[in-house]
Amino acid sequence: LTSRRQARQASRGLSPQMSDATPQNARLVAQPTIIVPPAAAPAAARPAQPKVEAEAACARDTPFTLALLSGACAGTTVDIALYPLDTLKVRLQSEKGFMAAGGFRGVYTGVLATALGAAPGAAFFFSAYEGFKPIFRSLNGG
Repeated sequence: LTSRRQARQASRGLSPQMSDATPQNARLVAQPTIIVPPAAAPAAARPAQPKVEAEAACARDTPFTLALLSGACAGTTVDIALYPLDTLKVRLQSEKGFMAAGGFRGVYTGVLATALGAAPGAAFFFSAYEGFKPIFRSLNGG
């Protein structure tokens, strides 16, 4: 009888010590330990950083040229990736019909001009974003 009982408990993931827990011997049963990764730790558990130091670190984290290059790369990547979808959409909306407008051929025709035009705009956007972020953070109280 005990082996059947232990087999049932094992199939439910219970050890013999856990299944025999009663209020009288509850102190004898080990409690599971929960390990919280540092990223998921509550803000109170993390060391506090002074506001001035945090703002200075934020300004140092992303230099202007890094934001400029990151923006240019991001904008160019998005335009190159989505250009064929836009081309196909325009061809589907054509009065001549999809196949007469070119079908699936040459969906990347003209992508170079679009990518070169998108890079400066996206670079400016990222640079402005990174430049204004510490200003609005300080206005918001930290």
